[in-house]
Amino acid sequence: MLEADLADSADLRSPDVPAKAIGAAQRILCIVANYNRKEVLLRCLDRILNRVVVPPGYQLKVLVVDNASADGSRAAVTMRFPAVTVVDTGSNIGGSGAFRFGLRLAIEHGYDLVWLHDNDAFSSRHVLRHYLSTLQRFDGKALVGGSMHQFEAPRCLNEAGGFFGRNRSIGIELPLLGRRSTPAFRRDDRAIEVDFLAFANMLTSVELVRHLGLPEDFFLHYDDVEFCLRARAAGYPVLAVPAAVFWHHSGCAKPRTWIHYYDTRNSLWTVALWLPEKLRRRRLIWLLSAARHIASGRLALARASLDGLRDQARGVMGRIEVPNEGFALHDLAEGGIEPLLAAYGCRHLAVDHLSLETLPRSYQAWWLKCMETLSDRAFLCHAAAGGFTLHPTTASPATEGAGRIHLAPPLEAAEARRIAGDALLVRLSEHTGPRARFALRAFRRVLSLYGTHVVDHSVGTSGRDLGRLLARWLVSWVYLGPGRRGALR
Repeated sequence: MLEADLADSADLRSPDVPAKAIGAAQRILCIVANYNRKEVLLRCLDRILNRVVVPPGYQLKVLVVDNASADGSRAAVTMRFPAVTVVDTGSNIGGSGAFRFGLRLAIEHGYDLVWLHDNDAFSSRHVLRHYLSTLQRFDGKALVGGSMHQFEAPRCLNEAGGFFGRNRSIGIELPLLGRRSTPAFRRDDRAIEVDFLAFANMLTSVELVRHLGLPEDFFLHYDDVEFCLRARAAGYPVLAVPAAVFWHHSGCAKPRTWIHYYDTRNSLWTVALWLPEKLRRRRLIWLLSAARHIASGRLALARASLDGLRDQARGVMGRIEVPNEGFALHDLAEGGIEPLLAAYGCRHLAVDHLSLETLPRSYQAWWLKCMETLSDRAFLCHAAAGGFTLHPTTASPATEGAGRIHLAPPLEAAEARRIAGDALLVRLSEHTGPRARFALRAFRRVLSLYGTHVVDHSVGTSGRDLGRLLARWLVSWVYLGPGRRGALR
């Protein structure tokens, strides 16, 4: 249980005063968006149906909106949870589209409240009690969310709501990101006003949705930010309750290139809709970000930023086919490392020692645990200008101060060269300091002699040089419509 990961799980208790129904026979529709995440979805539904406490006077109905998953999600849910309604949208319309679909059904079928829920979010027992108690105090006319903790590190906070457009970068601010969750924080049942909440776990009334309209069709990300800003502009409070705890897979557990495109485009859309006077500055910031990616050799992220800038300027919303370069850490958590090695035709795995050190300790431990499953086929790799060394990870390396990882004695040079010819080297972080850039150049220069595959999780690999990148982007901007961009990839 995730509560067991918190030494003081008793703090995750219900409010002292039980929530009272806003009206008679309040019906809550929990909308869970899903796309090809069967195992995670089943765990999520198990918590909602068997762990979350529904206060008296409320009826909870769970609706899974499935975006045409090909992994058997619909059949698995129907077999294991007959009480759950599953609808197939017929195509992948993204998280935004799935929530729009579900909200439309909630309005049509006369539900009173809607509880938006990601398939990789896991609610604590009394999260719904905290939401309903808070919503009651505001006569049902509010958006209520909780405190998001990292699934991979249950004591670490991601957010409890956030702020938008108040900093110099005109982006989102998450003041609690990375902070440790304390017992006092998890006992705090105050309603804290924020600019936005994540759709990953949020409750509101259907009447409010009917008044505001459906979220924008962004496909992925920033639909919740825009919707909450719309609610605040209409006079509805957006409230975060720290005591309403839930856990969510962290951002680093997702592939970066295609998500970076949607973050760029949709953040610009949000600024254009609610802070139009700052749109030019926000575009300049994304251009500088793309230049930084190019300077550090991360062409996939640069291309995603530039494409997002162009498509927002052209009025493009919804789904766009974007290359998914790199890999998703949650794939490793669910399927193990073997599928990743098989995809590249490699037998051995080597993880960049420097980039692993830059990760938080919780992620270091997670990766080392994953590597242990490969036994003598997993190594930590350390590169220098004139060569490299491979260090076994059969026994988990101990972490030292400041996240430093102790290296076991290296393999003999001849053995290291033999293994490098059938190895997949993975970099894990976005650390772009001089030392990291030097190490990456050394890796690719030295290990290329032995046929080693190099994969950068933060950007994906790309053989395109800077000239081809800029030429392709400029040509597609000037001559091609957004629907034909894929022809140039």
